[in-house]
Amino acid sequence: MIGRKKPLVDPESETCVPIHFAAKDSAAGRNQIRRNQLFPTQDKPTIRQWAESFGERGDAIDFSRLRYVRTVVCPDYGTAERILGAGMNADEAEAYIESVMVAR
Repeated sequence: MIGRKKPLVDPESETCVPIHFAAKDSAAGRNQIRRNQLFPTQDKPTIRQWAESFGERGDAIDFSRLRYVRTVVCPDYGTAERILGAGMNADEAEAYIESVMVAR
């Protein structure tokens, strides 16, 4: 937890843990993120602030309908922490979750 103010995911939030990735490359600008890359923070208000970098308005749309966000749902907190800790991209995260579910 060095350098973090709070954990990237909240273990008390829910059984399934959503992790948010960029659904597409951001437009040119100060903030850059590539398709399938983890957002630097996982809280929804901060991810909404990326809207301008994608040429969109994030404040007027329900979070689940933001076209620049790809959400991968983890079955539990431990799986989410392993994905975040390894810095997996969205495709790697989905493959990892599938392997975890097959092993259960």
